[in-house]
Amino acid sequence: MSNKNIKTIFTMERRSFLKWSALAGTAGMVMNFDEAMAAGECTTMLDPKAPDAVNAAMNRMGLVGAEGLSEAEKAKATGINSEFFYWFDGPAVDGMAVGGKYRGRLAVFLDMKLGSTSEYLEAVALCDKDRVILEERRMHEGVAGKTGKAPYVVFDNLELQKAEHHVYFVIGKKGSTAVRVYRYTIKAEDVRQSRFDYAHLSAGARAQIPAEFIAEMKDAGHSTVEKPEEFGLVTTPYQHSAALPLHIVRAHFRSMDASGNFSIIIEPMHDDVNAGHYMRYFAVLDPVGRFLGVKRRKYNPSNHGHSDVEYNFGGRKLYEVQQGVQIAAADDELKLKDTYGTRIDPAGQEVNITDCPYVQVITEDKRDSLSRISIRLR
Repeated sequence: MSNKNIKTIFTMERRSFLKWSALAGTAGMVMNFDEAMAAGECTTMLDPKAPDAVNAAMNRMGLVGAEGLSEAEKAKATGINSEFFYWFDGPAVDGMAVGGKYRGRLAVFLDMKLGSTSEYLEAVALCDKDRVILEERRMHEGVAGKTGKAPYVVFDNLELQKAEHHVYFVIGKKGSTAVRVYRYTIKAEDVRQSRFDYAHLSAGARAQIPAEFIAEMKDAGHSTVEKPEEFGLVTTPYQHSAALPLHIVRAHFRSMDASGNFSIIIEPMHDDVNAGHYMRYFAVLDPVGRFLGVKRRKYNPSNHGHSDVEYNFGGRKLYEVQQGVQIAAADDELKLKDTYGTRIDPAGQEVNITDCPYVQVITEDKRDSLSRISIRLR
């Protein structure tokens, strides 16, 4: 099993946690959980698929108990509740295979519903393989999102070596004498600009991204000639894989309300050419690459000049993306609305734009470009 698929969960008494953390903190490090376990002051949690853990996960999600569920349903219940997502806005070119440093922005997110109003994310630490703290964020008890999950944490202007890193999430509970710590791994080869193949994520986290979208990104070949297996490469004003004029995103917010409904209008990069070269995807994603809203166009020769847009301002043709899957049933040949729509509907409480410090907006033409920009919300 790849170590990116392994999540380690530690539990220990708060007094012991504070003692061990204080000792390590003097050296700018996170505590040594292995030594604490050897000293009998730290334990790992139950196997995520053990019955007690499944029931706890189901209760946190507001669902019924695990009795009568299949093993696949149990795995889904616990997997959705504790997967690690991240997105690294790294350098324009991944040119240093060994050694060197990368500077960029890292957004991390623990997809776990907090157990109650008294449970909260205390701190998040990014460390190197030697436990040295590179960045850290601490939160107060009242920090929680509309979905009831831990908040996004963003580390700006990081300088990272191309080496293995670890992210620690500390979960506390008011009045409790214990803490839980989740440890996840970012592999050395994933210290790079994240791609829309989502290869940097664990199998469980990647399974929450529409498989149909990933397959179409692979088929489109948004990749370099040297490494076609590394598809989903982002086009920016500073990097593009096709030897053509630059493709960029031009997008504007129209509205956003407190419930999570929003409207963003996006200008197509160019007219449609043919079935193999046309403006296909318009989408809004959260900081770690999960969909908030998506529109997928089906090729139609009568729409070469984008006569199917929702808005036309002074000759500028603009498509509208709202929360959810915005695809007419007759055009939804991939059945994205049926298989994914409820997960990104605000009522589903899985992902909500009001929790996001910024969003990613992408446009894609099927042949040449998968372009992206970030729009900061606060």
